[in-house]
Amino acid sequence: MQFNYLKKERSVKFVKVVLLIMGIIFFLVGLIIGIITITNYQNAEVVNATIIDILYSRSGADDTTRTFLVKFIYNNQEYTKETSFYSSFYHLGDTIKLYINNGDVNKIWSLKMNAIMSAIFGLIGLMMLIICITLLLKQANNNKLKDYLKSNGSLVEAKIIKVEMNNLYSINGMHPVNIICEYEDRFSNEKHIFKSVNIWDDPSFIIKNNNIEYLNVYIDNRNKKKYYVELDNLIDLMKNGIAS
Repeated sequence: MQFNYLKKERSVKFVKVVLLIMGIIFFLVGLIIGIITITNYQNAEVVNATIIDILYSRSGADDTTRTFLVKFIYNNQEYTKETSFYSSFYHLGDTIKLYINNGDVNKIWSLKMNAIMSAIFGLIGLMMLIICITLLLKQANNNKLKDYLKSNGSLVEAKIIKVEMNNLYSINGMHPVNIICEYEDRFSNEKHIFKSVNIWDDPSFIIKNNNIEYLNVYIDNRNKKKYYVELDNLIDLMKNGIAS
């Protein structure tokens, strides 16, 4: 059986990098739009413009771009100009505030639309960054916990119960899986359930064909809710596509 663990692992890392880069780009675009808007606003003249038409133009096979045709008076002269934006919030006959810098009536702009664009780009970028940073911090914490428990925790062998898909989490349309293990304390007869970290390929075939029944679990002696299910040997088998 062919396993794609390394391919999926690289895909996940690639998605994280892309998410980080796109988050930075979107956030910077929103920030730049905001800065430019504030700078232009300080020296702009405002005019009240009336929407007299909605213009349609095709930029692709199925892509239609819409803009407004507006009429306004500036320096006692009437102008009819096309805007560089469109919004469903506005309708024919509406009066909107437009801004002019350095007397250039060919570059009219909307403070409201610029603010909306700045907020949209900024928030999307911020959300991407938060998601990416959260994933990276979670991975770093898992690695830190793993090292700590291997050095200071108690080692037990837990029986593999099942492999289940994590439907609450996905990257690039891929859902990871978790291995669920059970350990029964022979002194207290208390059962403990452990769940592994996310794995980006189903290890069921490897587990079955290599007769893997137990996994090592390191438990924090002070807090049994902190544990680490060791997957190093299993992942090595998955990377090499080994099934005896």
